[in-house]
Amino acid sequence: MHILKLHRISAYLRRRWLNILLILLLGLFVIFANVRGQIQRPGPSTVTLNATIYLPTASLKPILQSHVNQQLQSDNQGWVGSLIHPSVTKLTPQSNGLAMTLSESLYPGAQPIEVSTLLKFSVLDSSTIQVSAQPMPGSPALLNGPLAQIKVPAGHLNSISPTPKCGDSALAAKMGFPISTGQGPVSSQAISGQPYEAIPHIPTDAANTNAYVEIPSSALSKLGKDLGSVQINQIFTAQNIRISIQNNEIIVRSDVSLWQTGIVVGSGTMHIQPLVKNGNLLLHIRQTDLSALFFSLPSDSYNRQIENSLNQQLAASLAGLFTVTNVAIGTDKHIPCTARDSLILTGTTDMAS
Repeated sequence: MHILKLHRISAYLRRRWLNILLILLLGLFVIFANVRGQIQRPGPSTVTLNATIYLPTASLKPILQSHVNQQLQSDNQGWVGSLIHPSVTKLTPQSNGLAMTLSESLYPGAQPIEVSTLLKFSVLDSSTIQVSAQPMPGSPALLNGPLAQIKVPAGHLNSISPTPKCGDSALAAKMGFPISTGQGPVSSQAISGQPYEAIPHIPTDAANTNAYVEIPSSALSKLGKDLGSVQINQIFTAQNIRISIQNNEIIVRSDVSLWQTGIVVGSGTMHIQPLVKNGNLLLHIRQTDLSALFFSLPSDSYNRQIENSLNQQLAASLAGLFTVTNVAIGTDKHIPCTARDSLILTGTTDMAS
């Protein structure tokens, strides 16, 4: 009799605990539904990717030569009897500009005379570089005053300065590239879509110039913060995206939440290798580590959505300005002034042509 009574009490307690658990789960479901209905989907916004474009002296020589020829022909300058336009023989970056050495012959076969001119570079507006010339002490005033205005075909020009201690580089242009962000709900077609394919870069009619682009780790970190959230599928969202460069690879970390409730149920870490495809920078996921409580996270969707989002925005930011031929992490021997944890792109630019 005593044992039967204990069994009844035990069964009663189990039923009570089961009811309490069901009530708690129902309450959580109601809260989740209410929060989901109240959350507004993020609208499109614009963030900026900061980068530095380095222009080598060898690339600038023919460009400046063209502007010198146009200036002298336009102004009908030069010494009396001169039959040959001066040629740019040397460019030396200095703290206050580029020292340009011109070789001038009064007539064919004559001993050339060197003329030294200091080139000054400044930002005329967000898309124009102003180039001015002034004679250096002890040198004839062959060029004096505005020499050229160089249009930047894409991005926002923040500053332009000489690089006297940076290997092959003569000038560094600090740029800001606008990127449109804002994630809406992901359709089934988008979730099951193919991985991002970089579109071929179409160069402009202007002659391309060899150049380097430095994307510092701090710029990638800021980009991750500005991206907000990326919807993985109809249930999960990647948020609090953190991008860094460690041990010569790009690391992308994120929290995984239920839809856009902000309730974190897991985390993800991506190890990314930068590649080049069709003249664009392409980020390829080498390894992904996912962890979650009580849930099975879809690694394929997680990889595809974040990889596509990053690649689309990085490719779009440099489109029309830079064609990538090589990518590396760390200091490049040709431009040793860059940071060790920067992303370095080698290629050609339509800038300064």
